[in-house]
Amino acid sequence: MANSNPHIRIRHFTGGLRGEDLKALHFQETSSDNNKFHLFKGKEQIHTEPDALSNGTDFNFVYNEWCWAITQFWISEDALKATGDWLSKSCDDNDDPETGTFQAQAGPRLEAELKKTASGAVK
Repeated sequence: MANSNPHIRIRHFTGGLRGEDLKALHFQETSSDNNKFHLFKGKEQIHTEPDALSNGTDFNFVYNEWCWAITQFWISEDALKATGDWLSKSCDDNDDPETGTFQAQAGPRLEAELKKTASGAVK
């Protein structure tokens, strides 16, 4: 039986090592089922600004004592995928930020596709 509100997990990232922190997070549609999403770590909702996330909306949040900014955010309820650019920096001082991109998807399909591509099975 399919999950009626699947977790769209952040599975892959590029860029700085802090991107690894994103892999503990996932997006899940709000209870109003209106193409708006929230960000979670496990069952804990992470406060974002703005609160409800939608396709094309940049957002900010604090996680693991870092301030994060997500831009170029794209999410699809139908495809159960999300992508975006990330920036992470200290919330307390002006350190050099780390940047990168991320990809998220519900289910195991993306990992299987990446393995096929890496093995040369898909061209």
